[in-house]
Parts: sequence; structure tokens; C-alpha cells
Amino acid sequence: MARVSIVMVVAVACMSLAGLCSGMAVDVERSLAASRAQAMLASPAFQADLTAVELAMSSPRPADSADYARAVAEGHHLPCALCSIAFNEIFALMMENDTVAFIQDELNKDFCPRMPASLQAPCKLLVASLPAIFDDIGDKVSIANTCVKLDFCKQPWADDHPETMDIPSYTIDLDAAPENRFAQVCANKTFIHELTDMFDWIAAGLEDGGKRIVEFGNTINKFLPAEYSGELAGCAKALDIDAGWLAFVQVAYTASDACTSMILATPDSQSVIHGRNLDFWSGLSFAGTLKNCTFYGTFTKGGKTAYEITMIGGMFGSLTGVVPGGHASTVNTRFVPGGLWAYVEMIVNDIIQHDSTLVLFATRNALAAGYSWADAVKYLSSVRLPSDVYFTISGVSKNEGIIVARAADSVFNTTALDVDSGKWWVGVTNYPWGPGAPPNGSPWFDQRYIPLMDHLEHLGHANVNMDAAWDVLSIKPTFNLQTVTSNVIVAANGTLHSASRWCPWPCAQ
Repeated sequence: MARVSIVMVVAVACMSLAGLCSGMAVDVERSLAASRAQAMLASPAFQADLTAVELAMSSPRPADSADYARAVAEGHHLPCALCSIAFNEIFALMMENDTVAFIQDELNKDFCPRMPASLQAPCKLLVASLPAIFDDIGDKVSIANTCVKLDFCKQPWADDHPETMDIPSYTIDLDAAPENRFAQVCANKTFIHELTDMFDWIAAGLEDGGKRIVEFGNTINKFLPAEYSGELAGCAKALDIDAGWLAFVQVAYTASDACTSMILATPDSQSVIHGRNLDFWSGLSFAGTLKNCTFYGTFTKGGKTAYEITMIGGMFGSLTGVVPGGHASTVNTRFVPGGLWAYVEMIVNDIIQHDSTLVLFATRNALAAGYSWADAVKYLSSVRLPSDVYFTISGVSKNEGIIVARAADSVFNTTALDVDSGKWWVGVTNYPWGPGAPPNGSPWFDQRYIPLMDHLEHLGHANVNMDAAWDVLSIKPTFNLQTVTSNVIVAANGTLHSASRWCPWPCAQ
């Protein structure tokens, strides 16, 4: 008996030691990965890679797609990319100081030097032209339309392209192993080839063919939740690409969604309708790519729908999702200076140092938990995030609608429905509200919020319905060249109506 007890004690001790050693090995691996990631972020070569990636995502691709052929033939692909990312930088700088001299100085000091040699002269010309641009650009435009108006960009798709296109649906079985959940989606290479073509296009423009980007993505993958990392690995295997590409784009998606979100109280004030346009600020090429690989993901558990997400190929979190009978959420980025590199540095360092949760995984976590509106608001107001963001969260009952402006570890502002006080709608694009914010919620060159506000006030509370919400999302430039999808959501009954959108030319007010 004593001998058996000793054996059991030794066995338990060995198992405990194995667990301890395994945990230590994981910690050591994460520590080494953190050091590698931070060393890469500090590398000038990798910083140049990220600028090249941003330009590629913002540039019409050479004639591998008929939609881009004309723009490329006219030679507008790189200047268009330069303009798109320059105006994102300009807005972020305007939040610090809106004088022309300050913006020109900062662009010449930090922005233009990041550009490749072929864009140095166009960049300096753009900066020198800012005073005239500020005077002449007019109003009611978006970033993409601004660049078209300045003749940096040309129409990126055919005149007769349908304005609205249905998107396919896939069922994702949460009872399956993570590696197998997206097999059906990622095996459909006809559908998702646009995304893999984009990876090839990005790699072709990089000095090392994308090896550093892939290495960086594989390093970041070690910090992603195991469930989502497993889904990512299974998709990469089905696509026959390195998982590092997909890990990298989880961060890029977080950095790139420039959107409009709104919540409208129904006329009886007992429920709400949630609307959103998903725009991507990374230029016309990336937006055009994503329009073609967007789909409904219906996530099931025990054969029943748990939640739904309007998804983009290669993305495993949620930018637009709903729990039937629970809550709906949408995500809007808050811009910061420094472009893609600044976002990546900020996000990765916070994940490493604080074990924070990527925004698109935080929203999926809330959906997966089946949270009510109140619980979703509580969770999304408190979870540690690696980047600033606007969460728009709707529920199923009166006044269950709120926009939460988040910093990494705090809430810095909120605005919520209050029907009894006459506040029957709330909305946001990518900019702050309150003291020091742009007039009417929009900077001069990106006025997506103003037509939304005007149209809602003209519409009136008594006329709110799903069709009216769709009409609001179709007003230019709320609907613009960078709009990927429009979405109308009703959490009370689980409705999620989405479609890919192609703004008809010239797509200007």
C-alpha cells in the first residue's frame, strides 16, 4: 500500500513538473517571439516593407483584374495610393494642430521620407499644394473622392458595374475543431482568389518577396488566442499559403476599417435598427479586393445559430456581427498619425506588453459569449485593447443603443439613445465628438457624417424602418468609393442584411 502511494505521489509530481515545464516553455517561446517582433518593428527595412504594403493595398493592381485595367493604363496607380494614405495622415495631424504650416512641416519631416524614391517628388508636390487644395476642395466628399477630385485617382471599375451585389453564405460549425471550421470557405479558391492575388501583388513589390512580412506574421501568431490561431492555420493550409500572411492581415484589418455606424430607434421606440457602411481607407485596390471576398458567416453550436458575422476572406474576428435576441456590434477605427507602421507598432507592442485582445477578436468574443446588450457594453467597455476604436452596440429594447469611444484601457467618451429626450439616433464615422472635435463630426476632406446627419433629421423618427436605414447608407459620400459593404441589422430578430457595394461613377455629391 505504501509502495502504491509513493508511486502515485511520484506520478503526480512528474505530471505537475511536466505541466510547469510546458508552461515555462510557452513563456520562453512568447518572450523570444516578443523580442523578434520588436526588433523587426525597429528595423528600417521592415518599416520600408510596411510602407510598401500600404502603397500596394492602396494601388490598383496591374491588369490581373479588368476592373483596374483603365486606371493602371492611365498611370494613376501610385499617385492614387500616395493621395489616399496622405489624407489619412493629414486628418490625424489635424487632430493635433489644424494649421496648414504645421501639417506641411510634419508631412515633409515624417511622411514623405517614408515614401519610396519614385514618390518623393509627387509627395513634395502634394504637400506644397495643400494651401490651394484646402481652399478649393469643397465639401461633402470622402477621402477617396477627394483624391479623385484632385485627379490623383481615376475610376477603378467599369461604368456599368452593378451598384449592389449579393454575397454568399457559409455555415461555420463551432463544434468542429478550429482547424476545420473555415475549410469550406477557404477551399473555394474561386471566391477567395482575390485575397491570395493581393498577397502575391504585395509580395511582388517587396525587396525580399514578402519573407519579412510572413516572418512577422508568424511571430504575431504566437500571441493570438489558440482558437483563432487554429482557424487561421486551417484556412492557410486550404489556401496553400503561409499562415504568416493571414496572421499579418488580422492586424491590417484592425488598422484599416474607416466606416460609418448608426443606431436608429424604431417609431414605437421599443426596439432599434443598426446600420453600417464598412469602408477601407487603404485605397481603392484593397477595397475593391474585399468587395469580392465578403460573405455571411453563420456560426452554429449544437446545430443552432449562435451568432452571425458579415466576414471578409482571411478575417477570423468580427467587424459587423449579431447575436439573435442579444446584441449587434460594429467597429470603426480611430485614426492616428504614422500610417500602417504606426498602427502595427502600437497594436503589436500592446499585445506583447499587456496581453491585450485585438479589436476584431474582442467583438467576436462578445458574440461567442451570447451577451445581452448590457453585458456586451460592459465587456467592450472594459476589455484591454491594443488600439483606439469606436464600438457601436445595439440591443433589442428601448434605448439599447450606444457608441463607446475606447482607448486601450479606458472609455474616453460615449453617446447613447435617449428617446424620451428626443435623441432617437446616434452615429459615428472615425472621428471624435465633443470639445475639440471637427465641426459636425467630420474634417473638411472626409464629410461622410454630415449627409447622414442631414438625411436622418429630414427623415424623421416616425419614418424609420429597414428600407429607410438602407437609403441613409446609400447617400454619397456616406456611400463612397471605399465602401465595401452596407449592412442593416436588427438584433431583436437576428436580421443581418448585407451586400457588397460599388459606388456608381463619379460617386460624388
